[in-house]
Amino acid sequence: MATWGQILGEIHSAINDGDTRAFDTVRNKYIKILSDYTHQDTIVYASRWTSGL
Repeated sequence: MATWGQILGEIHSAINDGDTRAFDTVRNKYIKILSDYTHQDTIVYASRWTSGL
């Protein structure tokens, strides 16, 4: 599994390559990897924890 630094690098690389949905692309990639590894559906609960509110 990738480290946080590697994931950030992957996101930055995708942005530099013109992927306007880089965060979604990379997030979905790792959700798929986890789902394939566990052979289970993967549910992600998220909130606006980065919004500063």
